[in-house]
This record gives sequence, structure tokens and C-alpha cells, in this order.
Amino acid sequence: MRSTRSTRHSSCPYKAIVLPRPSPGTVVAIRGNNMLTDEATMMDWLRLIRAEYLEVPDLHLTKAQIQRLWGLDAETCNLVLDALIESHFLRRTRSNRYARADDAA
Repeated sequence: MRSTRSTRHSSCPYKAIVLPRPSPGTVVAIRGNNMLTDEATMMDWLRLIRAEYLEVPDLHLTKAQIQRLWGLDAETCNLVLDALIESHFLRRTRSNRYARADDAA
């Protein structure tokens, strides 16, 4: 069973939110639903995924792995990957993995 933690503090007037513990190495950002526009959210995903690929240059992930790693639904994942390919940051390999476009492998 997965352990959970509560974000409630005794001085905080808001009700507790119970979150699953992220796996080691997972980048987690928590924002309120109404705080960002769709465009800002897309820009956040693009920055986050681009940063991860810059941090790990030999990263070659399938679409399913990308969805699991960042918790993306299929539609958002497709939009993000399309944008990163259009900007020539990522490329899709013959084995349907996504790698940096400047990666010669």
C-alpha cells in the first residue's frame, strides 16, 4: 500500500490535502486549478520536460513512459510532444522513442 502524507499545518486555515508520495527523482509542482491558464500550463509542461531532457542528455523515452513520468493524460502528452518536435528540440526515433533532436544516436 502506498503511503500518504497530509499537507495540513496547525496554523493553516485550509482543509488537508492528502497526496501520494512521489517516487524518488520525480519533480512535483502543486498549483491550484484556477491559478493558471491553459497556455501557461502548456508552457510549464514544455519547460519542465525540456529541462529534464537537458539534464539527462541521453534520455530516450516512449510516449507511455513520458505520460507516466510526468502524469500526463494522452491529449496533453500529444500536444507537448508535438510542440517539442515542431520546435526541433525533440525527435521521434525509429523505435518510437523521444530523444533530443541534437542527439546524434
